[in-house]
Amino acid sequence: TGLVAVGLTTAALTFMMYKTELLVQIALIFSVLSSLAVGILGFATGSVLMGCLGLLSFAIGCCYARIVWPRIPFAASNLRTALTAVSNNLGLAVVAYLFTGLGLGWTILWFSGLGSALSGSNLTIVFLLFLSFYWVHQVLQNTV
Repeated sequence: TGLVAVGLTTAALTFMMYKTELLVQIALIFSVLSSLAVGILGFATGSVLMGCLGLLSFAIGCCYARIVWPRIPFAASNLRTALTAVSNNLGLAVVAYLFTGLGLGWTILWFSGLGSALSGSNLTIVFLLFLSFYWVHQVLQNTV
């Protein structure tokens, strides 16, 4: 899973560097279509409230997309500028990949400790393990 995440991240960064305007358009259209899907699924499952809220969100999303569509070139330009800064300083990407590897290693170690704690049925240890899992991942994320 960790290797797949690194591969997907690298592919996404490459796609973002070369197709910034398309990426912004896809993100905007995807958010609108997701709301439509929630509305349709809501009605299909018999949840009228979820269906109505999904369609309301779809309508608001369509209005928002119509308003901001002319501003996509500006947003793409900002994204391109940020990605140029990232590509000019690839040391930052190496650090991010290093910390992703550390997080993966910690997760594997954590799961082995969790298995031992669950077999002993000590809920205090289980709680402290969950706390340490969250804490370490937050530290790793905020360090990058």
